[in-house]
Amino acid sequence: MMSIRTIIIMSLVIIVSLQTAAGVPVIIKVADGYLDDVAATMHGAKKIELFSVIAADLSEDEIKKLSENPYVEGVYPDVDVKAVDEIQMLSMPDLFSTTATSVSEADMWNLDFINVSGVWKMGYKGSGVKVAVIDTGVARHPDFADRIVAFADFVNGQTEPYDDNGHGTHVAGTIAGEITGVAPEAEIMAAKVLDSRGSGKLSTVLMGIQWAYENGADVISMSLGALPGLGGSYGKVLNSGESYEINLPVYSSLGEVYDDMDNFVPSYIKLRVNPDTVNYVWAAPPYGGTRTLEMDVDRPFTLKFDIIGYVRGSFVVKLEANGETKELLSLSSATYNSWKSIQLSSSTAGRLIFESYGDNYVWIDNIAIPEIGFYDDVETGNAGWTANGWFIVMHTLSKEIPESFDFQLISPSGTAVMPQCTVTSSYFDCQYSPSTVLEKGNWTIRLTNSGDRKVEADVTAYVVYPSNGHDILSEAVNDIVRRGVVAVIAAGNSGELGERSIASPGSAENAITVGAVDKAGKVAYFSSRGPVGYNPEYIKPDVVAPGVAVVSTWKDGGYASLSGTSMATPHVSGIAALLLQANTDLTPEDVKRAIEESATDIEIAGKDVKSGSGIVDAYKAFATAMNMQVSKNQPPVVLFEITPEKPVAGEPVFFKSLSYDPDGKVVWVKWEFGDGTSWIAPGINHVYEKSGEYQVKITACDDKGLKNSTTTILRVYEPMVTVEGYVFNSLGKPVDAVVEAGSEMTKTDDNGYFTLMVEKGAVVTVSAEGYAEHTFTADGDMTVNITLRDVNPPVIELPALPEYINYTELSLAVSAYDAETAVDEVIYLLDGVETAPELTLTEGKHEVKVVAIDHDGNKAEETVLITVDITKPEITVVEEGWSDNGYKVVLRTSEEVELRVDEGDCSVSGDGISWDVVVKSTHAKLTAIDKAGNANSIEINLPEIQIELLEPSGVTNKAEFKFVLPVEAAFTLYVDGNAVYEGYGSGEITVNANIADGDHTWWVEALNAASERLTFTLDTKPPEVLSVEKDGDTLIVKPSEELKWARANGIEMQREGDVWKCSIADSTIKITMEDLAGNVGSYTYEEKAVVADFTYTPEEPKAGQRITFKAYVEGINYKQIIWVFSNGRMRMGATTTMSFGSPGEYTVKMAVIDYSYKVVKVVVKNIVVS
Repeated sequence: MMSIRTIIIMSLVIIVSLQTAAGVPVIIKVADGYLDDVAATMHGAKKIELFSVIAADLSEDEIKKLSENPYVEGVYPDVDVKAVDEIQMLSMPDLFSTTATSVSEADMWNLDFINVSGVWKMGYKGSGVKVAVIDTGVARHPDFADRIVAFADFVNGQTEPYDDNGHGTHVAGTIAGEITGVAPEAEIMAAKVLDSRGSGKLSTVLMGIQWAYENGADVISMSLGALPGLGGSYGKVLNSGESYEINLPVYSSLGEVYDDMDNFVPSYIKLRVNPDTVNYVWAAPPYGGTRTLEMDVDRPFTLKFDIIGYVRGSFVVKLEANGETKELLSLSSATYNSWKSIQLSSSTAGRLIFESYGDNYVWIDNIAIPEIGFYDDVETGNAGWTANGWFIVMHTLSKEIPESFDFQLISPSGTAVMPQCTVTSSYFDCQYSPSTVLEKGNWTIRLTNSGDRKVEADVTAYVVYPSNGHDILSEAVNDIVRRGVVAVIAAGNSGELGERSIASPGSAENAITVGAVDKAGKVAYFSSRGPVGYNPEYIKPDVVAPGVAVVSTWKDGGYASLSGTSMATPHVSGIAALLLQANTDLTPEDVKRAIEESATDIEIAGKDVKSGSGIVDAYKAFATAMNMQVSKNQPPVVLFEITPEKPVAGEPVFFKSLSYDPDGKVVWVKWEFGDGTSWIAPGINHVYEKSGEYQVKITACDDKGLKNSTTTILRVYEPMVTVEGYVFNSLGKPVDAVVEAGSEMTKTDDNGYFTLMVEKGAVVTVSAEGYAEHTFTADGDMTVNITLRDVNPPVIELPALPEYINYTELSLAVSAYDAETAVDEVIYLLDGVETAPELTLTEGKHEVKVVAIDHDGNKAEETVLITVDITKPEITVVEEGWSDNGYKVVLRTSEEVELRVDEGDCSVSGDGISWDVVVKSTHAKLTAIDKAGNANSIEINLPEIQIELLEPSGVTNKAEFKFVLPVEAAFTLYVDGNAVYEGYGSGEITVNANIADGDHTWWVEALNAASERLTFTLDTKPPEVLSVEKDGDTLIVKPSEELKWARANGIEMQREGDVWKCSIADSTIKITMEDLAGNVGSYTYEEKAVVADFTYTPEEPKAGQRITFKAYVEGINYKQIIWVFSNGRMRMGATTTMSFGSPGEYTVKMAVIDYSYKVVKVVVKNIVVS
C-alpha cells in the first residue's frame, strides 16, 4: 500500500485572554423581535437572524451600555477559533505525512469497518440529500466536484469553491467521495468559516450554520470545536534558596470574566513547568556592523573558551601586535547547538580581539588565559574587557531539570494537591482533574530553588472551562436540530485531558457527537471524553467511528491519510444521508436514535463517556431506521386579522391571532409592529403615533419549539379632514377640474365647486386640462377658492395658402381662439412690419406672421412664407429628331416648372429646367406650369414615315408578317381590314397572327401613316389522297389539291392531268406529297384481296315487310356500293332497305365500285319471301 499523508487534526480550542480593549469582537444575543432595533444602535453590526444574534467590534463602554438594554439577553466574546492550541501541543507528538494520487482497496478499511456496502447494494447512496460541510472550505476534487451544489465563503468572500487548508476537502470526501465516501451520491454544500490555518471566529461558524439551514441542508457536518481556557505564560529567575508563587485564578464560570458565559465551568488545570539552570555569558547579537570584545595580553599565552550559537557572516579571534594582525581562529559558517570548547595559543603578546561580523548570534563563556592568571565565567561582570556591540546576558546552562528545583499546586483553601504529571528530561507536563468542579478562588503554583545556582522557570498554566452544553454555539446547534436538520459534530481531540474534554458544539445535547476509534476498534487516545455538564450531566460522545489513519480526498486532487475526531465525524454524517434518502420522514431525533441503537457496544457495557453507544454500523442503522414509526412535527399555521381595515394614527389598532398548530398547540404569538415595538400575546391593541406603512411580522411557536412567521404591510392613515371650495380660471369662469389626494378623488360641478374627505396633512392636487396644476396641504377642515392659470397658448387657424401665387392682392381670413380663456389681441406682420389683414404684395418672396395673445399672456405665432410670381415660363426647343425610341425633342424652360402632356402619346423626363420629350404619336401638345401656376404651351408635329412590307405574299403556309418600321412607334397590323395585332417597336418587325386559310390582304399603320397593301393565300393543311389504284405495276394516285411533287417509296411520280403515276411493284407503298403552300402530307397504301359480303334482316322476311341490307367490304377503299334487286329496283350505299310485295324467291346483287368507278366485286344471293 502506498504511503498516504498522515496528520492529526486538532479539535479547535479557544484560548480566552484576560485582557480587554476597545474594539473587542463580541456576539450579542437579542430577544426575539428586536434584532433590527439593537443592530441599529451600533456600527458594523452583522446580523445572524436565525439565532437572533449580532456580531460586532465594541468598546468596553459600548458593551456595558448594551448590557443595560432590556432586549439584549447576553454579550459573548467572539473568540478566535484555532486549529492547534497550546494545551494540546504539550503532549501531542508531531506526525510525518505524505500524499498520493490514488488509493488502494486496503486504504478504504474504514468503509468496511462501518459495514456500509450492504446499504449501497440496496440502492441507497445518499442521492438527493444535501450535507453541509462547515469547515475550511471544499476544493473541487474529481471524486465529488459535480455534486458541490452550494458554496459560501465567510472568510475571504470568494464565490467559487476552494480549500486553502485541506481539512474541509478531507471531511467532504469521507461523506460523499466517489471512492472514499460513505454516501457517494450525496450533494455537498460547503461553508468556509475557517482560514488557511484552520482559524476563524465563532461568529463565522454561526453564519455558516445559518447559511446551511437557509439553503436547504438536510445534514450539517462540523468537524470543529471549541474548548475554552483561561491562563497564560509566566517566567521567573530564582536565586539560590528562593521561592516564588504564581496566582492562577479559578472562577465559578467564565461568566465572572465575560458576561453571559456561565455555561463554561472550570473542570481541570493544565500545567507545563520548564526549569533551567542559568548563567551569564558574553553575547554578540545579529545586528550592527562589526562587534568586538578586546583585552591586552602582555606575554605569549594559551586561550580557552566555550561557544554556542550560529555564524552566517564571520567570527574571528585575532591578535594585534607591532602593527600586524594575526588570526588565531576564523569561522564563516558554523552552528553550535550545544556548548563547544575551543583552545588557541599565541607566541607573542598583543591585543586579543573577538570579532563578530554579519548575521551571527554567538555566546561565549568560561574564558581562560592561564599565563596571566585570567579565569572569567562572566558571572562577576566585565572583568577588564573592552566591549563594542557585545553584551553580558543571561543564558540557560542546560536543558535538563535542575535537581534543586521543585514546585507545588495549592488550592484556594491552602491544600497542596497532586496533579498527574509526565516528567521529561527538561519539563513537567501536568494536569489536575478533580471529580467535581474546581474550587473557586486563587490557586497557587509555588516554585522553589534550593540549589546554589540560579534557576529560570518558565510556566504555562491554564484553567480549562468545558461547556455545559448550553453555550451560544451549542444552543445554535440544538436550535438547528429542532428546526429539522441533523447535526453531526466532532467530540474534539482533547482526550489526553481525560473526562469532560468534549469541545463545543459537540457538547450540544441534540447533536450526534462523534469520537474516534482505530482499526482495532480501540478508542483513540486523543478522542475527547464526556460527560457534559454538572447536575445534571449527560453522556457524550454519542457514538464512535474510524478516526485514525483515515484516507480521503485532499485539496490538491489527490488523497491523504488524517487522524482525529474530525475524520470520524463525516462517517456518521454519511450514514445520516443514507438514512434520510431511504426515509424522508425521519426527524433528526429519529436519525440519532437509529444510529445509536444500532451501534456496536465497546469499552464499558452501555453508553459510556469514552465510546458513547459504541461503533457505528451503517447497515444496522439502516435496518433500524426502516422499521421506525416516525412522525414529523408540523410547524404552526400563522393566521391573523387586523381591525379596523383603515387604521388611523393615534387610534387603537387591534391585532388578533387566528394561528393554530396541526399536530399540537400554539404556545405563544409574537407581534413585531414595525415601529420598533413588539409584544407577545394572542391579541393586542396597539397605537401607532405616526401615519405611514409598517411591516408587521407575526411569529407563532408550537409546543415543540418550532416557529413559523409571516409578514404583512400595514398602512396607517392620518385622521380625515374635509376640504371644499371653488375652482375658477382668470376670467372667473368655473373650471372642470379634478381634485385628488392619494386614492381620494372628486371632480368639480358645473359651478366649479368641490368637496373631498382626505387625510390630515395630505397634499391636495387640483388639475385640469390646459391649466397649471395647483397643490395645497390639507392642514385641517378648510375652504379654498382656487384660480388656475391657463398654460396653453391660443390656437391660430390660417387659411390654406400656397407657397407660390400669381396674384398680388391677398386678404387673410384668420381665426384665433383660446380653449381655456379668451384671445385678447391679434397682430399681423408683413416682412416684419405690422399691417392690416388685407395685403398688397410685390413680385418676390414675403414672410407673413400672425401673433395671438390670450388673457393669461400665453402667446401663439403662425408664419407663412409666400412667393409672388406673375410671369409665364418660356419654352425653347434645343434639339429634335428621330431616335431609336421615337421622335426626340430636347426642351429648356426659363424657370423650374412642371411639364404636362395635354395631347398625344409621349414620354417626358427632366429636372424642372431641362427636358427630354420622346413623341410616339404624330402630334403632341405640352404645357409648362411654374410654381405660381403660370402656364405656357408648345405643340410638336412629327414628319411622315415610310413603312416597308416584306412578306407574306403569294401562297404560304405560315401567317407570319414581316415589315420594316423606320422609327420606334406604336403600330397596328391589319388583315382583310381587321386589326389583328397592336405593338410597339422599330426596325424589322415579325408578327405571328392567327387567321384562317384562304385569300387575304394585309397592311400596317403607324404614326398616322399606312403602308401599301399585299395579298396572299394561306394554306396550312397538308395534301390528302382521294384515291389510290394499282393497275398491274402502275400506281395511280389522285390528290386532293395541286402538288409541287409526289413520291412513292422515294420514286418520283409524274403528273398526268389530275392524277400522279409511277411504276412500282411493292405491295406496301408510302406516298409523300407537297402542295404549293409547302405543306407535306403522306399516305400508306397496302395492296390487299378484296373481300365482300352482305347480310339482311330479318332472316325470314315476309311479303310487304321492309328488309335491311348491310354490306361488308375488306381490302379496298371503295367509292360506292350499288344494290340491284330482281324486282327491277336499284339502291346505293353501304346499308339500304327493300320490301317485296308478294311471296317468292328474289335475286339480290351487291356491286363494289372503287374510286375509278370500276366494279371490283359482285356478291349475288337469293332470298325467299313468305
